[in-house]
Amino acid sequence: TEAGELLLLDPVTLRAWKSFPVAAAKTVVFSPAANAAAVEIANAAPVWLDLDTGTSRPLFGGKAVWPCDVSDDGTMVCGQMAGAVFVWSIPDNVELAREPAPPGTGWLHDVKFLPGRQGVVVASFEREPLVLACQDSKWSWKDSFARFEPHERGTSGLAVSPPGGFIAASSFNHEVSLWNLADFRFEVRFFGHLDEAWSVAVSPDGRTIASGGQDRLVLLWDSRWRPPDQRIEGEFKVSDP
Repeated sequence: TEAGELLLLDPVTLRAWKSFPVAAAKTVVFSPAANAAAVEIANAAPVWLDLDTGTSRPLFGGKAVWPCDVSDDGTMVCGQMAGAVFVWSIPDNVELAREPAPPGTGWLHDVKFLPGRQGVVVASFEREPLVLACQDSKWSWKDSFARFEPHERGTSGLAVSPPGGFIAASSFNHEVSLWNLADFRFEVRFFGHLDEAWSVAVSPDGRTIASGGQDRLVLLWDSRWRPPDQRIEGEFKVSDP
């Protein structure tokens, strides 16, 4: 707010029920495992904010990293800055990974954790999503998604749904796409936005996808929907007219 506070709102009434003295707060990423959040601060390092006590401490070693997601066990936060991807240990307050983006990725838009601390999936302006995987405490880039047809203008936002077993992505060519979480194989595209799709989110049960775009629309999708088979059954005879 203009008064230099971070407000928590009741999701039903939208009334403020708690405030914190955090000036210039921007993005807030809540932990799924604790009453805490990573808070982006304008022109400064993000902080880890305890929502019970109101205490905070800097993240990412004082670097102005944009925090994007917290791991499902609440022990790691990931983010991006100047084309590089960062993974930070919350309990130990140390850097776990700092990886430059592969060539051709362009401007990075979003970073999300895969379930079980396996790695992070990264959305970029120039190409399809990428996976930065963690194996034996070492982080490295994996190949892009199998059977993926790249978007014409890249990927803008990501959401990972462990209950539904898929990754959802919004794109600049008006689409929302899903990939299987087990093998990263492409599953389905949803068309409906009249302009660039900017963001995507998944319900806790994994059954509903919400997307927002430059067309000022918020669209809801059934994650279980698949296009019907296009086939014609029966016997046909073809003859000259």
